[in-house]
Amino acid sequence: DVDWHEKDMNWQYNAVYAEDGKKKEVISYFDGALRSRQTVTLNNQDNVSVIAEPVYDALGRPSMSILPAPVSDNLLKYYRSFNVNNSLKPVSYKDIPTANCGIISSALNSSSGVEKYYSANNPFMNDPAKPWNKSIPKSEGFPYTVTQYTPDNTGRIRAQSGVGAAFQLGTGHETKFYYG
Repeated sequence: DVDWHEKDMNWQYNAVYAEDGKKKEVISYFDGALRSRQTVTLNNQDNVSVIAEPVYDALGRPSMSILPAPVSDNLLKYYRSFNVNNSLKPVSYKDIPTANCGIISSALNSSSGVEKYYSANNPFMNDPAKPWNKSIPKSEGFPYTVTQYTPDNTGRIRAQSGVGAAFQLGTGHETKFYYG
């Protein structure tokens, strides 16, 4: 009997080796439509796992791009409920609803995931070996960008937010695209 890694999931593993014994391992997890759901990277220099997760809208388009962030362990595994909303539920298309042809995105909770890293709850903040961690910016609940598509089913981008509360859609600081 073989004990497979995440036997109920689609995944792909890659390892890259370099001089001086350096190694980077990446494992990517996919849903049933083979859309990326989570990527976990581990290199033997930092010895921490870095997790990145995209979020798709109700039509299956990549709509929320959450920044990657490290966790305090060094495991190659699927991190369930890594990024959560303020109801402590995993981030999903429901966190990027549309209203009046615009997107109103929800803040992420700072108890886990990427928002934890970009908040005062950062577990690496007081690491004396890495004093630069005190300079990590706070995302104020928005460690991600959101893409809004045109409503004509062409897949064209209408607007895109930046990272942080000040650059979310509807703030006047987003990037708007015009097609003439």
